[in-house]
This record gives sequence, C-alpha cells and structure tokens, in this order.
Amino acid sequence: MLARFRHWVLAEYPKEKKVSDCFKDWDTHSSSAITIGTFKSHVQTLDMTLDEKEYLFEGLSLQVEAWSEEKNRYAFGTLTRAELKFLDAWDPETEKQEAAAWDEQLHSSPIPDEQARNRSKTEDISVMYYAVAA
Repeated sequence: MLARFRHWVLAEYPKEKKVSDCFKDWDTHSSSAITIGTFKSHVQTLDMTLDEKEYLFEGLSLQVEAWSEEKNRYAFGTLTRAELKFLDAWDPETEKQEAAAWDEQLHSSPIPDEQARNRSKTEDISVMYYAVAA
C-alpha cells in the first residue's frame, strides 16, 4: 500500500523530485498540516478504496481516527510534510531485492547433517583431551 502510494505520487507529480514535495500542492492554506478531507480530495485517482486511503492517512500521520470530545464526533488527526519525508529516500524495489537476497541466503545455507555434527563433536573432544594431557 505504501509502495503503491509512493509510486502514484511520483507519477502524478512528475515535476516534483521528492514524495514530500506533493505536500506543497496539497497545503493550500499554508497551515503546515492537512486534514483527511484534503488528503482524500488530492488522492482521488489513487487506485485504493476509501478505507485503504483512510488507513494510509492514519499510517502516515501516526494518528488514528478517535473520538473527539471537543468536536463531539470521531475525528482524524492531521498530516504534515515531515511525516512524508521518509518516503523521499525509501526505495521499495531495493528493499524488496534485499529481502529476497537475504531470504535466498538463509535458504541456501547448508545445514550440517547429523553425521557431520557428531564428527565435529568427536574432533572437539579429541582436541580437548590432547590439550589436557599435554
């Protein structure tokens, strides 16, 4: 979901070099924070359901929808440019390749068989015996 959002932003805002630069277009009131409504109005063409977009907003803003006594209703937090900045340096493709390489390394490592483990134990005992005897 996050990788799809990152890809969409870079495709939708080709003049911008960083994902977080889209925030300048979204923050039309120069308030340094945008609401869920503003976010949803700017990501209308993002191929996600409404629930996914709300979940994405909560994840990016690190503020879940919660009851607001002040507003007497459920309310979302706000999203700032700083909360998008990590997406500027994140490369999901590289991360995916690295994860696959680690997975391949883990599964291709030889696991010593029982005989090899026993031989190793015998050698260790022999070395210890000769070291003590000397």
